[in-house]
Amino acid sequence: MAAAVADYRPIERVDRKLKKKELGRELTLRLIENPDVLKAIVAARRPGTIVVGFKAETGDATAEAGRMLREKKLDLVVANDVSDPRSGFGSEDDRVAFVSADGVEQLDLLPKSDVARRLVAKLGRDLEALDEPIRQWEEARERAFSTAFDRKDGPLGALMGRLPQAAAAAAGVGTGPVERVFAVFDEICDLYARSDPGTCAALREIVHEHKARGLLPGYLSHCARVLEQGGRQEWLERGLAAASIDDQRHDYRDWLMSLGDLYLSAFLRGLHPGPALKRMAERSNDLKPRGGPTPTREALERFEESAYFATSILPRLR
Repeated sequence: MAAAVADYRPIERVDRKLKKKELGRELTLRLIENPDVLKAIVAARRPGTIVVGFKAETGDATAEAGRMLREKKLDLVVANDVSDPRSGFGSEDDRVAFVSADGVEQLDLLPKSDVARRLVAKLGRDLEALDEPIRQWEEARERAFSTAFDRKDGPLGALMGRLPQAAAAAAGVGTGPVERVFAVFDEICDLYARSDPGTCAALREIVHEHKARGLLPGYLSHCARVLEQGGRQEWLERGLAAASIDDQRHDYRDWLMSLGDLYLSAFLRGLHPGPALKRMAERSNDLKPRGGPTPTREALERFEESAYFATSILPRLR
């Protein structure tokens, strides 16, 4: 959660200019507290979701971040000491600490880009910790499928008839670490959506170094489903970030159709995905992938102009 939402808002609003002669020499502005957005996100999160807060302080930033961590039940707080002129607002550097239940990791005064890289590296460690659970889960699914399918010679029809039973056996293994992987993807995609192209490139490579990369298509579909069920704009941003990170490295046609499903889900929620597509395109790879006909940057930027959009999406918007 990185948005600097104001703690208070004016009680009264007017739709005209307030005249100086009407106000006199003194003006009293009455404010009321805004809803706690971060607290609401924590209350509504699904099991396994990781929520990160950002705390800018002029006092003891680490202590305040620890209080915020406990009171708002967060998983991580990035504490930023803005009292130091070298790391305050408008500076090129930051002095931050990562505060979690495991303790405090204090970073030196670093350029903001280096702080972002440190956060990216932490996310990489989170993905690395999931490599073995994912491997074990995939092997268990494969064993269940193979046992039920029983690959023996026989008529093609008999083999095909065993496919539903084998698929059900694989599904019976359960979702394994999927919830934990999706929780890390939430954090990665939120960071991706607000990062510069260089940081986004680093995030893409880190994800593709780990076994979690195989769950990106499922996460993109998950974002579309959450939107269908009333999810907010952030789920459109997360889904587009996942499509950008995936970078068409799995199956181009599946990638395109999943992107279309996300677009439709957002449109039916009253959101207009066009501007978000353009923003995410700026963060995407501009090199042509092996499996797709155009770079992901171009595919996202021109999605609404594509033949697929004209034949498969546009008719469903009317």
